[in-house]
Amino acid sequence: MARSFDELVKQTTTKRTRERAARRTKQLLGDLLLGEIRKLAGGKPK
Repeated sequence: MARSFDELVKQTTTKRTRERAARRTKQLLGDLLLGEIRKLAGGKPK
């Protein structure tokens, strides 16, 4: 039976690495949203 991607990640990475990746993902998504808001408001992206 095929394993899900999440199961493979959990098996092959440490908890610390997964936590760091989750924090970085949230930061990148926040930056993306902020850039889109600035773009719509007519401001300059950072």
